[in-house]
Amino acid sequence: MRLLRLSGDSLSAYTLAASNGAWESAGRIAPEKVGVLFHALAGVEGDGLKWQSDGPHAEIAEPGLRPVEPAPGNPRPRYPARAELAGVPGEVVAQFTVDPNGRVRRETLLIVRATHPLFALAVRDALPSMRFLPATRSGVPVKMVVVQAFQFKVP
Repeated sequence: MRLLRLSGDSLSAYTLAASNGAWESAGRIAPEKVGVLFHALAGVEGDGLKWQSDGPHAEIAEPGLRPVEPAPGNPRPRYPARAELAGVPGEVVAQFTVDPNGRVRRETLLIVRATHPLFALAVRDALPSMRFLPATRSGVPVKMVVVQAFQFKVP
């Protein structure tokens, strides 16, 4: 995520640009919202911000629904060589949709959090070759949104 203030700009507005490898977005932040933005980025309450845990959504039980499970023998994302040489561990939290055939819909990938972009790229590259036991509703395969964490530990 980038936050830019253009020096030639007469307003005290900022441009916020964000990308996760699957999508990009940019927008101008109004001068009166800049303080709120900085507090939000710092995790500070104030200016109308109150932080609370959203909790996991997968715990909502629906009768007859069996969630997605990774298929046995799935390949792991490749440890980025530069990170491995530097001895850097990492984590990626990814959200994606698994279709009724147990395949990841690549266009639905959203990197929720990554400790480094190289780890996010490794997950993005590995997901198409992964297989899942699809979610079922009353025994019928259905698509389901999955949030999964990938850990990268130094060997």
